[in-house]
Formats: sequence, C-alpha cells, structure tokens
Amino acid sequence: MLDPTLSPTLPPTPNQRYLAERYFRLSPPLKDQKLAIALLNVGATAFTVSAVMLALGGSAAFLIGVVIGLLMLIVGWFRLEEYCRQFTWAEQKASDVEMDARLSEQLSNIELEAMNQLAITPDDLDGTAGGAVGSHPWPGGPYLPPPNHQGPFTVFGPVLEPKIHRIGEDGVWRFRSYEVLVLCPTEHYMGIYECVLNTVTGKRSKIELREYDYSDIVVMSLVDRPTNLGLGWQIVLGVPLFAGGKARLRELQIVVASGDHSKIVAGIDFPLSAGGSVQLQPSGLGNFVQCTRHLVRTMRSTG
Repeated sequence: MLDPTLSPTLPPTPNQRYLAERYFRLSPPLKDQKLAIALLNVGATAFTVSAVMLALGGSAAFLIGVVIGLLMLIVGWFRLEEYCRQFTWAEQKASDVEMDARLSEQLSNIELEAMNQLAITPDDLDGTAGGAVGSHPWPGGPYLPPPNHQGPFTVFGPVLEPKIHRIGEDGVWRFRSYEVLVLCPTEHYMGIYECVLNTVTGKRSKIELREYDYSDIVVMSLVDRPTNLGLGWQIVLGVPLFAGGKARLRELQIVVASGDHSKIVAGIDFPLSAGGSVQLQPSGLGNFVQCTRHLVRTMRSTG
C-alpha cells in the first residue's frame, strides 16, 4: 500500500479570526481523499506489477498496464494535492460554541459603544416601565435563553448576504453578518443605535444613531416578505448536506412619525412551500417586542 506524502498543513496556533473565517468555508468531503489515495494505491500496484512482468519478458500488453498505472498515479496525486489545498483553505474551524461566544462578546462591545455614542449612562436608562430590563447579549448555546439585565435592549438578526450560510452541528443556522439594534430608553426619549456586524472580522458598518421622543414612535410591526434564503451547508459524518431556496422572512419594524424606520430580521420560515422554519440563535426579540411596547405605552400615558 502506498502512503501519500502530501498531507494538509495547518498553522501551529491559529487565531480566533482564522478559525471564524474557516467556520464558513465548506470542507472537502472525505470521500475525495479516499478516492485519491485509492487511485494512488491501484496505480502503484498496476505500474509495479506490469513493469516487473514486462522486464521479465512478458508480452507487450504489460506496457499498457505500465501506462495505465502511471496515469492513475498522476491523477491520484493531483486529486490528493487538490484535496489538501481545499482542506487547508477550509480548516481548522471554530466550533459552534466558540462562534456563539465570539458573537456574544462582539454584541457586548456594541452595546457599550452604543451608549457611548449616544452619550447615555446606565443611570440615564429608565426602567420604571420595565423598559431597561432588556436582553443581555446572548452568551451562546441554542437552548440557552438570553438572561434579563438592567441595561439597553440589544437584539440582532441575520444578514442574508452573501448567500452562503453555515448550519452548525447543533442544527442552528449561523451567518457571517448580523444587523444589530440597540435601544436605550431614557426618561424622555429613546436612543437607537444600528449597525451591521461582520462576525468574522468584528468590523461594524452602516452605523446609524437616532433619538426619538416616545410620542414620535408610530408603530411596531412584524412584516412578512418572500426572499431567497441562499444556500446553507452542514457536514454530517464527513458528507456535505445542503439546504436553501425560497423562504419567508419576518422583519420587526419600528416606524416613527417622520417616516424613518428601524428593522431587523425576527425569523425565517423555510422552505416557503413546506411551512418549516430555520432555527436561528436566540436573540431576545420576543422579550424585546413585549417590553418595548409596554415601555412606549407607559411613556405616552405618563407624558
């Protein structure tokens, strides 16, 4: 049996960004490696046996075996080289838990940045209507609900671009980027911080700051619209599985009197025809909607 000398190489100490980037890269199926090694083994056997028989005075037919064996060795080598290249490009990955912890840390930093940019201190937050008892940035784990804490509301929803997503071993869909919405309710007004977070690089884009009087908030609504979910992939027992297609996107929208609005993805029903749903990371949106509506109503009534 021929042992391949070409093997995937990994950095000795990959950093967190390296691991997060490769979390979203599809690893080559294990069968590709097995096929390449099989071609090398069969090719080596055919080449060796045919060459020996030819040297011992065998018929010219063994020359064909030499050529076929050589071709199989060449093809097997290039297949194994390509497998190793793809493996190195896609591995080593962060785990589902590590990606969740990374997202939680990034959300905590965004929450602090939001309060800093809006010039709001913890003492400014109003909790008399339950408004300041929001959802702490989620600490990770698909079945672990976000705990309440005295602070602003921080919620997040997936961005569907690019159209390639990762389904973790726990069945949860994870995305490269998320829309993040931080609401900072004070006694007299609502401060809103919005951004798009790239979970791989940690960078934030499309940052917007808004401040509204409670009387300016016209409506909070959930709006359904069709969308192309893109492609989600998952590795099960070394085999890549894919899901994707049309879906129904549910958006939470906060609309004010001026016509401005803030929105964030609250859920995805997939596929559109089957009435199933995509399992997302718990983001605290349920608690967010309930408490924010209660807060706005209370602030309007107390004027």
